[in-house]
Amino acid sequence: MRTYTLIGKGPEVSVKFAPGVDLSNDVYEIALVHLSTVHTIRNVKDGHNRLHYEVVEGDGAPASYMLSISPGTYTLEDIHHRISNNLHQQFPSDFAEKKHFFELEADPQTNKVRVNTSFTLRFDHAESIGPLLGFSKTVSPTPFGVYVAADAAPTIVKDFEVFVTCNVIESGYINHRIAHVLYQFHVNDLPAAIVEERPAEKIFHRVTRRWIDEISIRLENADGHLIPLYSETPLTCTLLVRPRSNYNGAFF
Repeated sequence: MRTYTLIGKGPEVSVKFAPGVDLSNDVYEIALVHLSTVHTIRNVKDGHNRLHYEVVEGDGAPASYMLSISPGTYTLEDIHHRISNNLHQQFPSDFAEKKHFFELEADPQTNKVRVNTSFTLRFDHAESIGPLLGFSKTVSPTPFGVYVAADAAPTIVKDFEVFVTCNVIESGYINHRIAHVLYQFHVNDLPAAIVEERPAEKIFHRVTRRWIDEISIRLENADGHLIPLYSETPLTCTLLVRPRSNYNGAFF
């Protein structure tokens, strides 16, 4: 039985062995013993953080504007406040006189995001925050109190479901996609909190290689993309490797 501790930064860490590790004398299996990192997951990222909108000016012609939300970890309420505050600062008198309004919230019946606004919102731009909220097309101004629902469910929590993958284990599937998932967990912690996982029951997966010169661990979402941790976020993973023939415990 051997333990390997991988230490690095960001959502991916690997270690190379010179010489490599010979596992040809048995069938080996591997499990996650401990994982430690810090919650720096950004669900609003560069390239998907802009709101394009239009306002009808005094001459009846529409004027186009754009605002950006800084990359970071946001709830739907946070996003609403960022957008609303920016609009209030840009059009203070119009908001004070109730000529403009903006409300963004979750519909409790459908769990989709809905919006009620006097602005024309253009969610069809390449860097729009719209897809994160479930919107994919333009939303026209609505009367006060009349909400327009998004086309799909929001994806602002997608990256909080973390799949720990390992390059040397037998593959499985996430929906139709082949994945080498060693462990899975959900991040419920507040931003900047330490995230620690110590599985109470270790689940072992078969090692598919007889000779290992590198072990890599990746933190991925359900689509196979790396979890968007800041690049300087510390990541530590401890793995337990053992010969399968000596054990009769859980094996996948």
